[in-house]
Amino acid sequence: MYQVGALKDIREDLEYVQTELCEERDKIMDEYTGLKDTHNILQDKHKETEEKLKRFEELLMVSLAEAEEKHQKAVKTIAQLENEKSNLINQVGALKDTVEELEEVQAELRKDHDEIMDEYDQLWATHNILQAKHKDMEEKLIISEELIIVEKLESHHAIKMERDE
Repeated sequence: MYQVGALKDIREDLEYVQTELCEERDKIMDEYTGLKDTHNILQDKHKETEEKLKRFEELLMVSLAEAEEKHQKAVKTIAQLENEKSNLINQVGALKDTVEELEEVQAELRKDHDEIMDEYDQLWATHNILQAKHKDMEEKLIISEELIIVEKLESHHAIKMERDE
């Protein structure tokens, strides 16, 4: 009976851990989605910057000095965006790895849970068998006690009959 309780406690603990892991995975996925949106925005900004760069090159004919200055600014912006893009890609990769690890942990927990539930079912079946055997033995004990009482009564009756003769 103690083992059944312990198994129930383990089961509850595993369900709690699984819930926490699911919540953590959801948080990571939300963060991943935010990073992905930021990445898309940065890609759009990058495209806009590239378009500006093309316009600056057209203005080169009008004002070379002015165009060179704008070009240098655009190059810096592109470098920053590329750096940010690289950082975001690394973060996305790390988040994907974390999600993958959490999925593996969840699979292991699910497997452990299934094994524990199988063991629980086996213990429960054994418990039911033992309970039935116990009931049967109690019934046999009552019958044996009744037979002993009957034998004692018969023995007393036989002794009394011998005395009376």
